[in-house]
Amino acid sequence: MGQNDKPIISFPLISGVDETCLYMGDRWLFHYTTAESFFKIIKSLKLKTSRLEKLNDLNEINYDAYSMFSIPEMVKYKEYVERKCSIACFSHHTLYPYEDRQCYYLVPGCCNPSMWAHYAGNISGVCLCLDRNKLYKENQKIFGTNIELREVNYEIKYKSFERERSSEEFLRKYRNNIFFLKDVSWQNESEVRLLLTDINPDAEEPMISIADSLEAIVFSQKFWKNNKEEFIEEVLRPDSFLGNMCPIYWLMLTSNYIAYDAGPGIAGLFINELNSIQKHNGDLENRIEIYKRRLQKDYHMCTV
Repeated sequence: MGQNDKPIISFPLISGVDETCLYMGDRWLFHYTTAESFFKIIKSLKLKTSRLEKLNDLNEINYDAYSMFSIPEMVKYKEYVERKCSIACFSHHTLYPYEDRQCYYLVPGCCNPSMWAHYAGNISGVCLCLDRNKLYKENQKIFGTNIELREVNYEIKYKSFERERSSEEFLRKYRNNIFFLKDVSWQNESEVRLLLTDINPDAEEPMISIADSLEAIVFSQKFWKNNKEEFIEEVLRPDSFLGNMCPIYWLMLTSNYIAYDAGPGIAGLFINELNSIQKHNGDLENRIEIYKRRLQKDYHMCTV
């Protein structure tokens, strides 16, 4: 998105302590998911990648429409790409024009309304907040040189594909067009992709690790309403990642110039629920008390 020399309004997203807090920088990536998928992810600390045919941009799925050679050849190339490559999708912060002030404002990657609607169960799921560098490094140890993490570019016109000597050469030459180019109508997603190549074509989609890179979680109010019992059960499980305390934030509407903000890490209703369990289950009393103290650390968010 061109900036046309307009200034950018930026602001801290979470006030906290140095590197322990979210802020408006390039360090962060955001992954939206449903409540059902969240509980699977948090137990394994892994994300499932997707093959090309499962992506949602028609230009990606049908990129043979932009070829200058026969369809049978394109089918061969396409089948090779779909067998050998898989991707995981994330968002980063989004620039929106603010016409009244002749500037741009920056929407936090965890507060994108359309992403919450499309990928987080119509605002009933969660947004995982990850450290970009840690994500790349931990998966580079697993996949070696067959990994690439890049931002997606958005254009109106796609360039034509040409005939190559082999499927391998076709992928090398056009990987940018195939995996890191989408129609401009998807621009508000501000997408970043982790691409895996040379994977086993007969295996299921590979899983990438987020064990080292998951830094915070933003929950919707609908998530709490629909999944309160399962979430608390997961929190209090002895070996739970949530029990070790990843900072938690809550999505809320705002009257500011962004549609959503993320609220304080401690929700009163959550503390009340923990207190209620504590009164009726002595076996969990110490575990609940430890978790409550972790919740009460100085993780809080400020609005502009």
